[in-house]
Amino acid sequence: MKQGLRGGVRSPLGVEAVWLLLTVASVLPFCSAGLLALTDWAHHLASAAVVLDYEDSARGLAQHYRLALSPRPYMGLTYLLVGLGQVMPLEWAGKLVLVGYGVSWSVAIRALVRSAPSRDPRLAWFGPLFVHGWSLAYGFVPFVCALPPAVFAVALLRRLMDRSTFGRWLALGLSYGLSALMHPLGVAIAVVASVGLLSAPQARWRLRGRWAVIVGVTGLLGLFATRLVPLDGARFMDAGISTAWRWTIKHRLVDFALAYLPGNLDYLVGLVGIGALVAAIGWGRRQRPATPDPLERAAWALALVYLLAPVNLAVFSLRMSLLAPRLIVPLWVFCIPLVRGRRPRLCALGATAALAHAGLLAWTHHSFDAQWGPRVAQAQAALPVGAKVRAEVAPVQTSVLNARTVRPPEAALHVYALLGQAGFDPQIFSTPQSPIQVRSEAPAHRDRQAFDYRWVQTSTTIVIKAE
Repeated sequence: MKQGLRGGVRSPLGVEAVWLLLTVASVLPFCSAGLLALTDWAHHLASAAVVLDYEDSARGLAQHYRLALSPRPYMGLTYLLVGLGQVMPLEWAGKLVLVGYGVSWSVAIRALVRSAPSRDPRLAWFGPLFVHGWSLAYGFVPFVCALPPAVFAVALLRRLMDRSTFGRWLALGLSYGLSALMHPLGVAIAVVASVGLLSAPQARWRLRGRWAVIVGVTGLLGLFATRLVPLDGARFMDAGISTAWRWTIKHRLVDFALAYLPGNLDYLVGLVGIGALVAAIGWGRRQRPATPDPLERAAWALALVYLLAPVNLAVFSLRMSLLAPRLIVPLWVFCIPLVRGRRPRLCALGATAALAHAGLLAWTHHSFDAQWGPRVAQAQAALPVGAKVRAEVAPVQTSVLNARTVRPPEAALHVYALLGQAGFDPQIFSTPQSPIQVRSEAPAHRDRQAFDYRWVQTSTTIVIKAE
């Protein structure tokens, strides 16, 4: 393996080819089915559909929803979906966004590995393993889309410690801005990792000062934009979220990362991949360099925050449910640079686990679509334009995902009515952060007489009934 400039490692062509193959394989599950088994994904698509058809008087969306599209955290995903939805079907736009997320996530992890001189470039093979994590399965898509620019920002900061250029500073600011536009927790993860990075003796005070200015400006703009969103006159579904501590999940570092399918097969696959990473870290720690790479401090900083993080967090108008479990995948990602020396066999084991995990997810999405895709399409076609729909969904007995870890995606299928012709569903995701908000005067779910149709869903069927 040849040495590159400034002590870095020049990656052989074969290593890059394997990484490219793994990256492509990791995004194929998004293209394996029409209906994807991602719990909150239906809400994100439906919100974009409401924005696109908001002025359609026949659907009457403006009577029940109001738009909140000012630039702020959480809006990045909606901007992408609405922009792409102008030139292609919204379902295609969603898949393109998910593919873009998967590719950029793998690229960002590769950049993180390559930013640390002397790190084995094969470590980037672990990146595709974490594309399909628990957060994505739950449908926290704005959050997972915030992770690639957040990790890329840390990689840029590590390179700035070696050589400062205007281009890198500009890219750093843009990375923070893009991450903040997607989700505030993405920026928070980047900040925590960067604080650990900058605590190293190699970090110069001028570097720390410039970084603090960028972070301060990004944070102030985000808080200011969030406070501009009107909260009066809307009905929110997450008003009950508060700070909560639950230590029982702190040790579930595989369950809340890669294991969320029924049975134990995905757990075993995830355990193989994460076990290979842990083994590589353990064996590599026996090497004691004179000066450990500053990136190692980023991992320890994020681990400390994970131990202290509550499950739920409410700050100002920002309400983040299931906070601590979202930190597990970023924690594992920042553990990758902890590996010292060359561990080709363990990296290959991680790559094998990534391929197996992608295969499991492709089959899961295919099975979900085969069962529910035709039923959802038939229900959409049965609804007239502008129909007000009230959902009656029976408790999900058997889910395509592990109901003990992830809320069943079957319970959110009724929201797909808004991708068809329906004009109102009172149970669409409405929060102070969401792009659409349910008006206070709109009919509540319990007001049966105010609706035109019912979406009656059992464990195997969907029937549209007139009220």
